[in-house]
Amino acid sequence: MPKFKGRNTNRGNWSQESMKKACDAVISGKMGLRQAAVTYSVPKSSLFDKVNALRSGQEVTLDTKLGRFTQTFNSEHETALVDHVKDLSSRLMPLSRKEFLQLTFQLAEKLKIPHRFSKTKKMAGKDFYQAFMSRHPDRSLRTPESTSLMRCVGFNRPQVERFFNGLSLLMEKFKFQPYNIYNCDETAASTVQKHAKVLSEKGQRQVGKITSAERESVLEAQPNGWMNADLFLKWMGHFIKYANPSKERPVLLVLDGHASHKDLRVITFAREHNIHMISTPPHTTHKLQPLDRTFMKPFKDAYYEACGLWMRKNPGARITEYEIAGLVNTAFTKVSRNAIAQKGFECTGIVPFNAQIFDD
Repeated sequence: MPKFKGRNTNRGNWSQESMKKACDAVISGKMGLRQAAVTYSVPKSSLFDKVNALRSGQEVTLDTKLGRFTQTFNSEHETALVDHVKDLSSRLMPLSRKEFLQLTFQLAEKLKIPHRFSKTKKMAGKDFYQAFMSRHPDRSLRTPESTSLMRCVGFNRPQVERFFNGLSLLMEKFKFQPYNIYNCDETAASTVQKHAKVLSEKGQRQVGKITSAERESVLEAQPNGWMNADLFLKWMGHFIKYANPSKERPVLLVLDGHASHKDLRVITFAREHNIHMISTPPHTTHKLQPLDRTFMKPFKDAYYEACGLWMRKNPGARITEYEIAGLVNTAFTKVSRNAIAQKGFECTGIVPFNAQIFDD
């Protein structure tokens, strides 16, 4: 028996007749999989897929297709995937290669399409990515890794113009009223506070005070302390209870490009509930994120102040996760005012809309 060496490199160069003969040879037992692949010059991986499908009674096409995963989606589903990637890009939420492969896996799972993507990594493979990009080479599908670092990083005019152009298109299309425009951001509330400041009488009177703000809050936990898609989806469910978006009154949500905001479940939920999201470009949140501009610093200062007061009232004890909710409530209640919220949207040029608010 001859020895077969080397890797079969006939991907995409085989005929239907060659594949049919190879399948017949393997199924009849005349040849093994490897021998038949070399004898009839067909890719071993494709032959393996088709033989398994035939043995399980599935209908098999013998068309020549380059790439192991090109049969996962039909043309309609692939068009939907392309449109989804383009839509995210237009909202300044471009997908990285990893995020795209994760989203592809999520889409196949949601549509219950048979696939061979990694269920352990929960993402499609490089073969699918390469084949997909070869079919859709337009720039709107390019990932951030292929973008010039000088264009991507930093607060500059092209980045700011991209944001305001995208914001302008959404504002013109959906006619958002100021009270239907929201901003969300994540921040940490550590159990180890900074050095305590001198506490004023006003701060002391607010300790332990219960306000209506508590009724608007929920508590969720994540072992590593970082935001993920599961937590953000729960936040979205809480958000719609108070924003009350509808087809007649859609809402705009300004956020950053964190991976949890681009999860398929989050995007689908937003679309189903008339929430239109737009992301600030990378490295611009210090200028374009309303919460960063006017709220986060006073909130953090108030939080650490509350922590310092708690330590004085509980000598020898340490702050744990169980105290965080109360301390956050104290700090939030102290600094959350309509004037701060309005100033945040004003100084970023979002409301009133002002694309020229930042000079060179």
